[in-house]
Amino acid sequence: MYSEFRDGEIGKVKETGTHRRRDFDRHVVRVCIAPQDAPVSPRLDTFTQPVTHENVQANHDPASNLSPLLPRQRFDSLGHNVAPVSARARSEKKVRCAERFGERTQDNESHRGKGVVSGKRRNIMSWLRIIHETTYSYKTAVRFGPHRLILRPREGHDVRVEEMRLEIAPEFELAWSRDLFGNSVATVHFLNPADHLRIRSEVLLQQTAPFPLRSARPSTQVPFPVEFSGLESAVATAYLATTFPEDVARVRQWVHDTIDIHAVHGAEDVVAAIARAIRKNIKYRRRHAKGVQTPTMTLAEGSGSCRDVATLMLEALRALGLPARFASGYLDCMASEAGRASTHAWAEAYLPEIGWTGYDPTLGEATSGKHVVTGVSNHPRGVMPISGTFFASGNSYLGMKVAVRTERLIDGNGHKRPD
Repeated sequence: MYSEFRDGEIGKVKETGTHRRRDFDRHVVRVCIAPQDAPVSPRLDTFTQPVTHENVQANHDPASNLSPLLPRQRFDSLGHNVAPVSARARSEKKVRCAERFGERTQDNESHRGKGVVSGKRRNIMSWLRIIHETTYSYKTAVRFGPHRLILRPREGHDVRVEEMRLEIAPEFELAWSRDLFGNSVATVHFLNPADHLRIRSEVLLQQTAPFPLRSARPSTQVPFPVEFSGLESAVATAYLATTFPEDVARVRQWVHDTIDIHAVHGAEDVVAAIARAIRKNIKYRRRHAKGVQTPTMTLAEGSGSCRDVATLMLEALRALGLPARFASGYLDCMASEAGRASTHAWAEAYLPEIGWTGYDPTLGEATSGKHVVTGVSNHPRGVMPISGTFFASGNSYLGMKVAVRTERLIDGNGHKRPD
């Protein structure tokens, strides 16, 4: 029997076997082969119990890897031990950090000729660790076809991958590539059958704040409808093509019934209004079925997953003549801090002079430092975090378990941010 599954994450992973080092964009990706009967490494086996993303509490182990803080100790940005501070000072620092990384700022000043952009909020560094675990279970051993992993965050002027580790079982071979959209894709070929498939990704990111770095000059406001230069128009056309042609009329009618376009000033305000309208009218509902709902189905049911509402926003933007793409990645939030989150999805619109601008219809707001992009595509199915096939006789598939965990750090050495 030939079966297909997409989008998932893991439970417990063991580190053993051989390690292969691969240079990738200046950073080292460590790939660990983990046979099922291998002993558990006490260093990497810190996020232990297989979990579901409905009812899980954060697992904290004082012996966790990457140098956790000792009780009553604090470190500066260089990892030096410093004197403890009061609870009030810690609280104030946490608020300042949330302001820097949790919202878009408009108070930056552009300094011409100096080669820098600064403002009231200084450019500071923040480190974010993301642990993304997935496990698939089967009644008996099955054979696996090639698997496509889009788990490595996209880098840019505001995000840099400091370290990435993949732990996969059963035994495998892996190759990296870049797809048409510039996403980093890992293609995995499994060498042996197994009754479990485990994939664990751990990434350490360096982020620059404020996010995004943009001048507040009035000239950055893009008029609506938008116009593109000759160089941009050919590419923009590809992102204007609808994914669901039969839903275009229904989506366009919904937009005009919900938003007063003539009362909105500027193209970015139109994008923001669509995100807010979806947040207000569509109820979030977690779905475990593969794929996405059509926009018409989401509007009819009045609910959908993050991928469903991102798809609705994608089609709404295109219906108004705004090039749009689907974005997949992670959201640093309370659920992810507790280790019970899943992957996230939102939409991005292309605006002349501004560029790709992300808006999250699940939250009804612009993307910020809380959002980490792993893949973008003109189609919702183009950036599934994990996709692949397996071969078995009968109904062997038992299910999958997913867990995404995030940790904010005060430096790149793994020291946790004080509470």
